[in-house]
Amino acid sequence: MTVPQLPDYAVHHPSGIANGISIFLLHGAFGAKEYWRSQLQALTGAGYRVVSWDAPGYGLSVLPQPLTIDHCASALALLLDKEGGKCNVVMGHSM
Repeated sequence: MTVPQLPDYAVHHPSGIANGISIFLLHGAFGAKEYWRSQLQALTGAGYRVVSWDAPGYGLSVLPQPLTIDHCASALALLLDKEGGKCNVVMGHSM
């Protein structure tokens, strides 16, 4: 089993004063972090810090062998440890 590693991700900062909340956007099957373009604009415009990822095996993230939901959850935990703050919201769809 492959040891989970930090996935590829992007951090988007609001143009104004941040409200202290980070929102993590998790795409669905066959997706990528770029799929959240409209939501990124709306959320950063509302003052949220937004982190969007390429799940393991998607976009620019390495494909682990085997690709499992447990592996994806472990990679997300690494990302939350690195980029999370006092208040985090995790949003996703599909997977």
